[in-house]
Amino acid sequence: MRAVGTCWEKGQEGKQMSLRSWTPIDLDLDTILARYPRPLDALASSEVPAFIIRQAFDPMQCTELIRRFYNRELLYDPRKLPPDRQTGRVDIGASSAGIGDPKRFFENTSKVHKLFETLFDGYDNPVKVIYDTISALAPGKRVMTAHEADGRLFGPAIFRCYYEDRGHGPHFDSTRKDRLQGTDRGRSAVGRFDIQFSAVICFQNAEVFEGDDAGQAFIYREQWSPNWKPGWNKTYREEAAERGLERAHVDLDQGDMYVFCTEHVHEVPPVRGETPRITLAAFFGSSRDDGEIFVWS
Repeated sequence: MRAVGTCWEKGQEGKQMSLRSWTPIDLDLDTILARYPRPLDALASSEVPAFIIRQAFDPMQCTELIRRFYNRELLYDPRKLPPDRQTGRVDIGASSAGIGDPKRFFENTSKVHKLFETLFDGYDNPVKVIYDTISALAPGKRVMTAHEADGRLFGPAIFRCYYEDRGHGPHFDSTRKDRLQGTDRGRSAVGRFDIQFSAVICFQNAEVFEGDDAGQAFIYREQWSPNWKPGWNKTYREEAAERGLERAHVDLDQGDMYVFCTEHVHEVPPVRGETPRITLAAFFGSSRDDGEIFVWS
């Protein structure tokens, strides 16, 4: 197979890849670092689709924190709310997609930081677990919440709750794309980084139906390139299957974390059933010659 896009090491498009099965690496952090001295390089170069760290966060605490979210009305129960009041997706956090309105965006991120100061009281802080994991995977780098030069902070991470019929179609997230195309994010502090990644903790899986991929995460062995055209994601899944493109399934249990390069096309087919998919996710940007890693939501 061929991975289309800019490779981390040589910047070549169409670099010939290994013929071994392209599946997530499911190991503890110490073993990952022993086998992959530069884990982020392995992700960015398409050598590895994702690293999965099992039980990165206590599953029982996931359940207890979700109960807290419902009690504080940060989430809604679709069985108890009229359909006309259901939004299909709820974020607990501030998505960087809102940076086009900086005043409102940074007002929202300030509220999120204040909320997260107490939201996890009595439990381990799952945001810290994500930052600590990123630090372990990037030896020698300083990991911090993304901020503008004047000190305004991005969101530290974001809970995403997908209800029935909601998910993410095939897409990629790329600081390179944003910078080259001059988007709002590309002009912000996070636009300086060469490669974008994400770390995601599964807090609650959606219902699983036999033979169905609804509500599960998948990564394709193909990266963003400047040649992508608008609307490509509408038919991507079918075209990728016709081309025999490898598609890695990220199979998670509650409390598991995975880390991957978001420059790869990835998707979460729409959830089925009454149980929403709930994750805690953070993007992060890194460049080989930059001693800092910025993390944001």
